[in-house]
Amino acid sequence: MATVKHPLTLSVLPQVGADLMSRPVVGVVWNPYAETFCSDLPAVAAENVTLVVALPAATDARATVQHQRITRVGNAAQRVGVPTSSTVSISLQFADGTAKEMTLDNRTVYDLSAANGRLAVKKTAGGVVVSAEDAGGVGEAILVVRFTHTSVNVTIGFTVTAATGISLRTAPFPTFPGSAQRVPPSILRAVAGTTPTTYQQLALLADLEMTDGVSAVAIQDRVKVTFLAFTVPDNKKSTTVSIGGTDGNVLTASSPSVVNVQALFYNTFTTGMLCFGIDASHPQYYIVILMRCYTAGAKR
Repeated sequence: MATVKHPLTLSVLPQVGADLMSRPVVGVVWNPYAETFCSDLPAVAAENVTLVVALPAATDARATVQHQRITRVGNAAQRVGVPTSSTVSISLQFADGTAKEMTLDNRTVYDLSAANGRLAVKKTAGGVVVSAEDAGGVGEAILVVRFTHTSVNVTIGFTVTAATGISLRTAPFPTFPGSAQRVPPSILRAVAGTTPTTYQQLALLADLEMTDGVSAVAIQDRVKVTFLAFTVPDNKKSTTVSIGGTDGNVLTASSPSVVNVQALFYNTFTTGMLCFGIDASHPQYYIVILMRCYTAGAKR
């Protein structure tokens, strides 16, 4: 093949319509006189060339999801570690074994039609973020990722959860080796020989209940839980029971009484009832505890 040393011009031919594969798309013109004083002479040769580009077919789409269980911003579940959003990365896999990052490609479509109004998708410079929609409620939500240039798609399932309330339980206090395995006493006994009479104490523990049925999550940040005791039936602040200590969760009684104890964790409430009484027939005075804890509706 001879080497052409004179100007060889390539140009892309104008195209109309979608049937590009059957038409010439590149024009080649050889004119050795183009840069001489004889530039008005006709070209030696000219030809239009059809180029066929065979790209490998997309065979699969893959998603990398940071979290698939999220909650709304401001819900108490956020305070026990449930995230409010998740990053999502999308790639296409091709028949030749290659892959292409497609997260922010303008041909990638994030379809929320099966999300039941529970998800929001936001594109940022750093990627795509999926969050819980404020007015979408809780439950399962599906995000389908499609593409405008291939039929391949990928489906991502999310669970939007929320706190429904707090359940209360007790533990021995002060703690001692093996106390975590001991059943908390149902009777708080008076300590013999104490004046004024001192009673056994209990630690109040709170668990956050979730709408998706996941086991209650222990609220470790006890300082953020407020326990309030009110007398029955007048519902006034109790003066016979105090709740304090370093973590603000140690229950101490100074005399027989009947109280309601309510726990507050950010915007979520639960009400439990602690009933106290003295059995005078026993040689040592003690306080009987009948504890009934139940979940009240979440206050959001």
